[in-house]
Amino acid sequence: MVFPYAPTATVLGFISSFIGGLVVMGFLAILGQTVIIPVAIPYFFIGATAAVFGNASGGWKGAIAGSFITGILIGIGPALIYPIMESVGLSGTSFPETDFVALGLVVYYIGKMLP
Repeated sequence: MVFPYAPTATVLGFISSFIGGLVVMGFLAILGQTVIIPVAIPYFFIGATAAVFGNASGGWKGAIAGSFITGILIGIGPALIYPIMESVGLSGTSFPETDFVALGLVVYYIGKMLP
């Protein structure tokens, strides 16, 4: 784990990432889309990890920027894959993990290109 190397960046990353998720939640509500309610666990583990690496390369500004962008991706990802999950019979489900969303989108569009 990378958290012991920068404990302050870890907490800062969680907070910044969660704020990014709340911003996305607000935009989804304004746009009339399905609102993805932020779950704290991915925002902590993914956002805090992004902040530790951002802190190592860009200081506290890198920690905040990296984790905020990660929070936005965690919030947008499930909104992107939500209709795809519905089309494969998993209506109303989504997962707030960036790797699940990235892999799901790639597999879906590759499958669409096949005859």
